[in-house]
Amino acid sequence: MSDKRISDLKSTSYNRIYQTLEPSPLTYRPSRFFGPRIQMVFFFVVGVLFAILHHSYYAYLDNKELTTGRGVIFRQQGIANAIGNSLAYAVNTLFGVAISIAFVQQFWLRLRSHSGGMSISEIDIMSGCRERMSPISALRAWYTAFGLFMISCLATSMTLINVWTPGALHVMSANFHRQEECVVTTVRLPNHGAVGPYIADWYQRRTILQGSYIPPPIKCGGRPCRYQVSYTAPAFNCTNITSNYDFTSFQKNPLNNTDQYYIYNGTAGKNEIAVQVAYLDTTTKLPEAIQCGAYNASYKVTVTQSNLTAPTVDIHSLEFIAPVPYDVNALHSTNASGIKRLISSAVELLVGEIYATRDSASIGPIQSSNVLPTPIMNSPLLFFTHAKPYWTTDMISAIPSIMQNISLSLLSNEVQDASAKGVKFRHNVRTSCFFNSNFYYYERSRLLATYGGAIIVTALCIAVGLWAIRRNGGVEETMEFSRMVDALVNTQIYDAREQLVLTKETRLRSNPSENGMLQPL
Repeated sequence: MSDKRISDLKSTSYNRIYQTLEPSPLTYRPSRFFGPRIQMVFFFVVGVLFAILHHSYYAYLDNKELTTGRGVIFRQQGIANAIGNSLAYAVNTLFGVAISIAFVQQFWLRLRSHSGGMSISEIDIMSGCRERMSPISALRAWYTAFGLFMISCLATSMTLINVWTPGALHVMSANFHRQEECVVTTVRLPNHGAVGPYIADWYQRRTILQGSYIPPPIKCGGRPCRYQVSYTAPAFNCTNITSNYDFTSFQKNPLNNTDQYYIYNGTAGKNEIAVQVAYLDTTTKLPEAIQCGAYNASYKVTVTQSNLTAPTVDIHSLEFIAPVPYDVNALHSTNASGIKRLISSAVELLVGEIYATRDSASIGPIQSSNVLPTPIMNSPLLFFTHAKPYWTTDMISAIPSIMQNISLSLLSNEVQDASAKGVKFRHNVRTSCFFNSNFYYYERSRLLATYGGAIIVTALCIAVGLWAIRRNGGVEETMEFSRMVDALVNTQIYDAREQLVLTKETRLRSNPSENGMLQPL
């Protein structure tokens, strides 16, 4: 076909369309029941509800233990992560859609209100920024339409919801966090000799020599746990009597040997319910003296059991109930004689003399015949430095600590097993045990700050969108295909295309009087 023939056909086609009356525009309007105005508010409200649901779910999980297997399904870690991520994604999507609709309203407002319109290339850029901002479109949109660029950036920022909010829920590990009912043992001393004199001497001497209590048995099925028990047992209350004590015999040379000197002298009080101890303060080189009276005391102790070591016992509280009288029957207690037996045995072990030899690392006892020396001599209370003996602890603290260790040792199986046959002073009780566990920790500030910022940003964008609709004469705009056909199918666009002036740089403006048709300038 010749060039002349092609030119004639184009001319004929152009004249036919140009001379035909321009068809009435489609006058496109979105559904009035669910148009952009309602859509923005709807997606925003639903997004806020999902954010509240996300917060409520994490608040429910807070401080609760993780479950596995057939446990509560919503507390399983995999389920919790999936629900948290899904809720965050839902809020991100809903807020993003609401902002995208507001972007469209502002986009059409610019096409209508800007006297210079927008070039086709600028429209391409803005169309690419409608839902999410890419790095390339961001750089190009910065100078094209700053307002639209900012709305697009805010829509893109909603993706931070997916990053920040799921991280508000942490899984923490803690020792002794989960509480369960369990059966443990406590002490109930009977009002008779539950612990015979030889057994008392054996276990109390061992307690002094090792410088600690005999540990209680393993409970909780061998798992690490912690629990508390309370019971009554003896205790010492010591006072300093240095100013009233007669140190005459204490300052003499032991065995008339001038190379020796006393460092310890314990004497029993009346009826063996008290003890006086004179000792040499190895720091100041001055003699000191204390007196310790026996009390019936209430022990509240915490037993901690781990996988690696024997159970440990810590005194949570120690309250003196009443001093033990000379006549034990005056104690008016159901365990009076049991208390008296333990005190007498302890006092007997504290009685005795210990001397040291000058210029040599040696110590020795002075004890009655057929009586073992006081275990204080071989206890951790004494150590040597440069051939000189030193006390590791002041006696006013050491003697009460010894009596406490004796009372704590009553929790052990060894003492019970060695006690009088058929007599039990340890009994099972039900209490609360605390076990190691993994639990959820909800960092409220992180989730609430993220959602709070997202709600404010989305609300502002919706306000801009509603303002744009009002400026557009109440017209609710979309970017649907039918709307674009309505805007582009007109003779002005066709004329520009036929005259070869419709290029990327051609500026278009929406004509409000022509139902928003795009017309070249």
